[in-house]
Amino acid sequence: MKLFFKCVIAALSLVLTLLPTHAESSQPAPNNYVIFCSPGLSKEQKKLVALEFQKFIAGGSGKGNDPQSGMKPGDTLQVFNASNLALLGELRMPESARTANLQFKAGSDLVKAFLEFLRIDNTSDTPANIPSLVSSFKEKVRSKDAKVLIIGTPLYFDDVPAHDMRKGWLSDGYFQQHEDVTVFSTLNKEKNLRGCTFRFCTLLADENYGTKNKGSHKDKVKRFWALYFNQCGGKLVSFQADIPTGFQTLLKDDLEEFTYSFDKNDKKMMLVTSETELRQGDTSQIIVGQGTNITKVDGINNLSKSTNQTISMSGDDLSWITADPQNYNKTLSNEVGQTQTVTRVALTWPTGGENADQDLDLYVRPKNSTDELCYKLNQSKDGKYTKDFPANSNAKYGFEIVDLISSVEPKNLQIWVNAYSGKPQKAFVGEVRVLSEGKLKVYPVKIDAKSGNEGSDSKNRNRSKYWVSIAAE
Repeated sequence: MKLFFKCVIAALSLVLTLLPTHAESSQPAPNNYVIFCSPGLSKEQKKLVALEFQKFIAGGSGKGNDPQSGMKPGDTLQVFNASNLALLGELRMPESARTANLQFKAGSDLVKAFLEFLRIDNTSDTPANIPSLVSSFKEKVRSKDAKVLIIGTPLYFDDVPAHDMRKGWLSDGYFQQHEDVTVFSTLNKEKNLRGCTFRFCTLLADENYGTKNKGSHKDKVKRFWALYFNQCGGKLVSFQADIPTGFQTLLKDDLEEFTYSFDKNDKKMMLVTSETELRQGDTSQIIVGQGTNITKVDGINNLSKSTNQTISMSGDDLSWITADPQNYNKTLSNEVGQTQTVTRVALTWPTGGENADQDLDLYVRPKNSTDELCYKLNQSKDGKYTKDFPANSNAKYGFEIVDLISSVEPKNLQIWVNAYSGKPQKAFVGEVRVLSEGKLKVYPVKIDAKSGNEGSDSKNRNRSKYWVSIAAE
């Protein structure tokens, strides 16, 4: 890998010697560039991205046969990790940098930081976290008129199966959902992207799209991102796979926005894999992830009028997750007790404000069982685990649920909570709720850690500061 980057820099040095001095005449108004690069690139992609990035820093004179190929004095550049949105570095090109060599020297710290980022041995297809990018755009991006380049696969996925674009494309119904329901809600985000222009360098050849009809998959994914950016106040002006072209699109001011008609009557959240399946009247409700042609997320249209109602993919009443336990047991236990014949366990935690980056994980198993229900094992002979749908930086709280297939006394359950990710100021906080035989009991959760450990120390959780056991009774 070190040899690879030495070769890249050597190749660039030859390019720099051929670039003439910038014109001394008055320069055009400065541009403000932003690059979000995904970490999961192949070695060949990293090599090409590294070379094009350095050429972009060095720029070109813009005269004669030497076209403007990158930055110029006065321009600014911010570079982010597109997965976790960490700022890798930023640069304002000095007015005194009038040659390619001087520009490259001025940007050397940023180049070094970006190459270090690319050296990370991560060849997975980690997608750009575009929903988080949209939510935090104003906070992270300094310029109000930025030209933005996103480098990474357009097939977004996370721990919610209904978001997995590797299996299809998402319907317009996602956009009008409440922000507690999906990260692709565009409600109250109309000005988030400030009218900025976005270029998507997808790195994805046409044959590598996921559905049987590759062209349709590509077109519909492109349409989804164009609509999503538009609904959030931005403009998608480029969507192509070539890396050099991706960098050069940053220099173009005449790219037109991709525009599509938004179906405001579409209220359903659908993961679609074939246009031929969009027949009028097809309202099939199939659990996400079974490989069918069209998928509807159950329960999305079953919203309660109560402001405390929460929606999960299971689609049933979840008022017990947010209700005051005393009031719930007093007013609802008789009614629930007649039908509540199974035991349910929920973990909730705040995800607003300073808790926006926090994620807790729930682990549950009956003490007489060897199977532990959690995000790693979401179904067993004992029951089913449901991930929150989803916890996100804009929701008031996140939650996870374990539904057992029978009634199990809480004292016969082994319940653990892990601080998966986040950086709280004091501690991770939340609560575990156990609903059994119509009775609701609540157990506070506090984990005295300043960061998550992503589920590590599982076998030594008794001695780990990132884990806490819940003694339900």
